[in-house]
Amino acid sequence: MAAFSTFGSSSQTGERLHTNTKAEAPMGKSEARPFLFAQLDDNSESHLSKDWDPVAGDEIYNETCVACHGEDGTGEVPGAPDFTQQDGVLVQADDILMKHIEDGFQSPGAMLEMPAKGGDDSLEMDDIMNVLSYLHKKFHYKVEF
Repeated sequence: MAAFSTFGSSSQTGERLHTNTKAEAPMGKSEARPFLFAQLDDNSESHLSKDWDPVAGDEIYNETCVACHGEDGTGEVPGAPDFTQQDGVLVQADDILMKHIEDGFQSPGAMLEMPAKGGDDSLEMDDIMNVLSYLHKKFHYKVEF
């Protein structure tokens, strides 16, 4: 069954989660890739060790990220990625996205480089994962929560 999970919490459906754990170069639309919204698969083990909190991610996004990425996720500064594009940056593997958030990144055509942790050195890896879960849920899958 192709669907997405709620961040590793499969207890409501009784189904186990499956994700591809290989970090690879960009892939075609039909190929599997690692992501927080895992496909439900009765024959697999969960590779997600924790439930990430998109509500906490929303709070961090609105405190740290919104100035450049915009409230609607379309980007407020030239070169900031549009998170709402279905074939945009959020289709990249989560390990790549986590690295960009943790270490900073300059998108092609961007006027400014995104600073490490969006300029908030107090962010921990759990915070980054919460933000990433928020980005997927709010902008990529457009799920209300």
